[in-house]
Amino acid sequence: MSIGPPELVADSETAAQEQFDGVDATEVGAPALALFGRRLLADRAAMASAAFVLVLVLIAIFAPLVVKAVGAPGPYAADPSARDQFGDPTGPSPGALWPFIAMLAGTALATASRFAPVPTIKRYGWVLISGIAFLAAVALAIAFWPSAHHIFGVDKEFRDLFSRVLYGARLSLEVAAIAAAASLIIGLTFGLLVGYFRGSVGVAISRLIDALFALPLLLLALGMAAACKVGRGCLGGVLHPGLAVVIVVIAIVNSIFIARVMRDQVLSLREKRFVETARSLGTSNARILFREILPGVLAPIAGYAAPIIAQDVLFIAGLSYLGIGIQFPRASWGAMLADANTVLGTAWWYMLFPGAALLLTVLAFNLLGDGLRDALNPRVSRP
Repeated sequence: MSIGPPELVADSETAAQEQFDGVDATEVGAPALALFGRRLLADRAAMASAAFVLVLVLIAIFAPLVVKAVGAPGPYAADPSARDQFGDPTGPSPGALWPFIAMLAGTALATASRFAPVPTIKRYGWVLISGIAFLAAVALAIAFWPSAHHIFGVDKEFRDLFSRVLYGARLSLEVAAIAAAASLIIGLTFGLLVGYFRGSVGVAISRLIDALFALPLLLLALGMAAACKVGRGCLGGVLHPGLAVVIVVIAIVNSIFIARVMRDQVLSLREKRFVETARSLGTSNARILFREILPGVLAPIAGYAAPIIAQDVLFIAGLSYLGIGIQFPRASWGAMLADANTVLGTAWWYMLFPGAALLLTVLAFNLLGDGLRDALNPRVSRP
């Protein structure tokens, strides 16, 4: 039985309804971690993306062993004998693409099974089809790859493209992870300080973040990389064109965005009742920041981590494509795509495989980030 004026009772009931709108009845009262895991596992696109990311990370870590296991040459070794009758680079070896065809066919059938009229097939068919496709791809790889000298063909310098794509994944994920970690630390620190302290310094830094957010960041990266090419480099010779410049540019770009998001989050949290209570009890600002506010902003950060890595991978490829990112002879997807412009008419494989690797990687990280954000937000209804 409700006690109070009718309009206040109606307002409270409406607020309660809005608070639980979109939340499954079975999820009410569940532990936060269990609720997060349940919602994430229910997102098939996110789980498929997580599986792809996991396989990609393992391949990137063990790239030398994978290259050696399939009998492919190293990423820097040229094979002048890999020429056709006209002297041009040779394409993929016969039968080497069957494992990828099997995976694509399995993905198409698994997607089609979601529209099957039989409820059992609609719910569990994609699992069975995906498992069969994966086993078929492994069997075909074991059958064809040991005898295939160049699985993806060779580039215009007659280097093995399969090895270079794998090493490109390794370098892209390594640089993206380092840059994302640096940008998260910088952006989170500035966001916490600017959002919590409202003095003139905080206001000035906040306006600086807004101004930097309006800058054309790609032009900033181009200018910085071009400046570091001149003379002894930047910062007294510390930075030269290559990995260091790419990491610094990406960290600066992403930290501005993260700092702005965190500032807005902290501005809303600092006015909450639990923060006011802690402040009235004489709790220090440092303790309030790390014990009360920081846990509340970590969930949005977790949701932004995967898309940030995807953006970093794409940014690395873009800088390398323009010739100011990862430098020769290191393998980079962007540099491969740039080199493919001159041989696209005769060597289609040189653009196809690096481009497909870049596309699938960015797509997987973005879908995983969407799944993490939906799982962390209980008001988002599941499909």
